[in-house]
Amino acid sequence: MRYKLLKYSVVDDEIVNTIIYYEAISYSLALKFEIQINKAFDELETNPANYFNLNDKKHRRITIEDFPYALIYCIENETVIVKMLFPLLQSPAKLWIGIR
Repeated sequence: MRYKLLKYSVVDDEIVNTIIYYEAISYSLALKFEIQINKAFDELETNPANYFNLNDKKHRRITIEDFPYALIYCIENETVIVKMLFPLLQSPAKLWIGIR
């Protein structure tokens, strides 16, 4: 079964800003980030329940391979709603501020 994937508009902005950040370091690093984020989205469309449940039991996270980021999302019926791209180096308290 394939899930419908919806993203908050801020998620696209966060991804673009992160790609720009990595491009300033290395074009290949930015490209690798883009590939890994797309892999994560593909995973969420097919297996969203396979990933880590957060404390509130409503939200989940999938980490971006090789990068210190996670996508925070929830599953509602047959839809995956991606709410934020969270930098894992930030304080976890900021996570709860961002998803409310």
